[in-house]
Amino acid sequence: MHVDRPASRDANNTFPFDGIDIETLSEESLAAVLFSAPALYDLGQTTVVRLSQKLAMKGGGNVLSSEAAVLQLITSKTNIRVPRIHRAWRVEDDTKYFGTMGYLIMDYIDGRPLDSCWDELSTDQKLDIANQTAQMVVKMQAIELSVPKAGPIGDWADAGAYPRVFESASLSSQSSFPDFNDMVLSRLPRYPQEEEQLKSIGYALSVCPLA
Repeated sequence: MHVDRPASRDANNTFPFDGIDIETLSEESLAAVLFSAPALYDLGQTTVVRLSQKLAMKGGGNVLSSEAAVLQLITSKTNIRVPRIHRAWRVEDDTKYFGTMGYLIMDYIDGRPLDSCWDELSTDQKLDIANQTAQMVVKMQAIELSVPKAGPIGDWADAGAYPRVFESASLSSQSSFPDFNDMVLSRLPRYPQEEEQLKSIGYALSVCPLA
């Protein structure tokens, strides 16, 4: 279930590694607090906890090295504010879908999750957030990779494809936060034919196993 405990966001709280240089700690000792440190998020195979006043750790079977690489790429190529990665590693775990348990240690950026305050915002504030979100998507889509034959970037394993239509197609299919999704969609390039194709594929994948 989703977790967002006030204690994990309380600046006056004490966290496991306050005042400790994480570079002096082993991967094992860091990983050991994934399920005991104050939780910021916990859903499915992904957990995010607060390590210190300035650091958070994300861990789980769906946490992949590509996520750290993408965050580092965004930092180097854009002015988008994303958490800085301090350490990233994976360990073999046959019980996980991708065969590994991944860990990312990154900056903790203080603020309220959008899902907890969206309804309290004015129309102008909502439009401003939607504009910022759409601009970030466009900036990331415009990143040029210098590596020969470099493929699409993404944090969803080795899919092998990341079409430009993916953001608009995924947003249009989301049932949560429809107001936010619609505002962002109205500011992104749309690809109606491709969006319908992806929706059809998603429908087939969800229905065929039940046939």
